[in-house]
Amino acid sequence: MFEAQVRQGSMWKKIIEALKDLVTEANFQCTPEGMSIQAMDTAHVALVNLMLRQDGFVVYNNERTSVLGVNLTSMSKIIKTTETNDVITLRHEDESDVLSIVAQGDAKTSEFNMKLMEIDAETMGIPEIEYVATVSIPSSEFTKICRDMAIFGDTVTVQVTREGVKFSASSDFAEGFVFLKSTANVAAKSGGAAKAEPKAEVKDEDVKTEKKEEVKVENDDSDDDTPLVDQKKFNAKAKDGKDESETPDGVQITVGEPVTLSFALRYFTTFSKGGSLADRVCLYFAEDSPCLIEFKLEGLGYLRFYLAPKVEGQD
Repeated sequence: MFEAQVRQGSMWKKIIEALKDLVTEANFQCTPEGMSIQAMDTAHVALVNLMLRQDGFVVYNNERTSVLGVNLTSMSKIIKTTETNDVITLRHEDESDVLSIVAQGDAKTSEFNMKLMEIDAETMGIPEIEYVATVSIPSSEFTKICRDMAIFGDTVTVQVTREGVKFSASSDFAEGFVFLKSTANVAAKSGGAAKAEPKAEVKDEDVKTEKKEEVKVENDDSDDDTPLVDQKKFNAKAKDGKDESETPDGVQITVGEPVTLSFALRYFTTFSKGGSLADRVCLYFAEDSPCLIEFKLEGLGYLRFYLAPKVEGQD
């Protein structure tokens, strides 16, 4: 039997809400080591990677690998009926075609049985990229920037330098930008010691994966429906999702070389919903490569989104 319970039942709500607008149906890959989702949006432009480690659960029982096909829209409706302080447990009996969602409160216990689906989705890989610029900012700031830039257009341009990060957008009637100074530079100007800025690189050396066939990543043009990748598998290098003992404040930037890229803003806005899961968001960039937007789930794992950049100069 599969059984999973997180420390805060509301965490399930936040996870599903962060995913459902991007991916309506997904396979939960359940192994003895934990749960994960790798799926693309319906336009095959963005990729989501959710990892929940076994040691982050209060209760986690799963002796063999299983795949649970879930309609995230339906799951969201069910979990919304539970109370904020309820302890929510997911259960699945072997060979059963339903997923049980049990919500336990102080004086009430509710149980819902949701039909599982047969989702024909090929397991996706993660882009193998050496990122040259990394930006870490408060999630609330990222959400506000996405909301503000939406006033000016449907494309956001991100420019990262050692001095800071600039988000800009424009349209026929107006243009605007937000520039966030690197906290290290602010400290240096005020007499504090600025940290050296090493080349940013995202790796995941703790996770061993089988070699997968690499495919070319296509750029996202203004149509917003250009595939990030095709349906084939592709490899990944990504930063370990384990939580750091200390989280820095302000705007933290590491730059190997300056980078400027443009992205479909509506995807950034959808990704920003992951801010309900973490106080900070990390953004990783490399020229002509998909960006990585990561939310670290304290003590549990991570939620990552990948998005191909738009081609400069195309309508």
